[in-house]
Amino acid sequence: MGYKRKINVFLGSSIVEFAEERKDVENFIRNVSDKFEEHYDIKIQPLLCENFDDAYSEVRKQEEYNQKIRASEFCFFIFFTKAGEYTVEEFEVARKKYLDTGKPKIYTYFKVIKEGEGEESLYSFMDSLDKTLGHYYGSFSHIDTVKLRILLSLKLEEMDFLEIKAEDGKC
Repeated sequence: MGYKRKINVFLGSSIVEFAEERKDVENFIRNVSDKFEEHYDIKIQPLLCENFDDAYSEVRKQEEYNQKIRASEFCFFIFFTKAGEYTVEEFEVARKKYLDTGKPKIYTYFKVIKEGEGEESLYSFMDSLDKTLGHYYGSFSHIDTVKLRILLSLKLEEMDFLEIKAEDGKC
């Protein structure tokens, strides 16, 4: 089916640390997409590496994921106790594409942890975002915060028709 508009949303994170949260965010995006398709003829496609074909190919799998990042309008990166090699690579791919074209919009969030619970890779990445790139990042204690940020980002993407309100703790 052809849509008036299709929006790709890539989610980058450790698939081990955030296995359940990734499924939750994917389902959330699909539910939002159902409403957008029905009311606005807009498809919102969640892109998660575990949903891509894992068959052997002539290029490394990470490069296939990187191509999806380059084709995304939004990239959300979430971190917990570490900044894994592949997630950092995905962030860099998104950042380079953004510098070239102005897209994807990149959002980075860190799950709140106690001091000293994170690996050096996490603190090094945070330091790089802060001091080298000047990239704002947020924090969250529950994945619902990231889901709300996804909705707000869609609203800011020239979708003023989208009304967002919270009621009884639900968005």
